[in-house]
Amino acid sequence: MDLSSFVTNRCTTTGDFNIDIEKDGEKAERLLEWMDSCCLGPFIPDSNTSLRSDRTIDYALAAGVNISIQTCEDDTCSDHKPLLVGIACDTVLKLEGSRITWSVFSLILAFTSEFWEQ
Repeated sequence: MDLSSFVTNRCTTTGDFNIDIEKDGEKAERLLEWMDSCCLGPFIPDSNTSLRSDRTIDYALAAGVNISIQTCEDDTCSDHKPLLVGIACDTVLKLEGSRITWSVFSLILAFTSEFWEQ
């Protein structure tokens, strides 16, 4: 499934990608190639995000947006550390309603569900 059509010159997506960019070989290479083709850069926290392994599988991808990212070290009911993400904005927008593109959210869930079905 190709999410490229949802990528704009100023966008970000954050979450559980189930791929450690530094440790997952071919899967990581495919993700990095896709990111390159969409002009997306990875924003990776300084510490691992999985509580079950020493892996960083949660991070952000962005184009045209400056992001700071770190893991939250508080207790969680998940097997992942929550991410704290700051996005620098040069303008103040007054927005009403949801800014979530549910079709993109659904595609990302479908893309990552393969890992959880194993």
